[in-house]
Amino acid sequence: MSNLSRILLIVVAFAGVSAGANAATSVGSAFGQCKAEVKQQLGADTRVKLKGSRQKAGALVVKLSVLPKGESRQTLFCTVKGETAVLSNGAG
Repeated sequence: MSNLSRILLIVVAFAGVSAGANAATSVGSAFGQCKAEVKQQLGADTRVKLKGSRQKAGALVVKLSVLPKGESRQTLFCTVKGETAVLSNGAG
């Protein structure tokens, strides 16, 4: 294998690792936006956990487990596109 091929292979591998890191940052940022929205709507004492995420139609959908103080646990979905975060219960 020539030196050029080795360098190209290393660059491609590094680019793949970097892309994975950027995706994790995006999910973390989206979770922060969603958590702030939940606490604004349901109260500052509400506990919020990240349960999953997926890309859908150009937006990031974050699945949250939410426990408002004195109430039962709920599952909410938060759709983040740009700076906008929209909460839903999955039914709409």
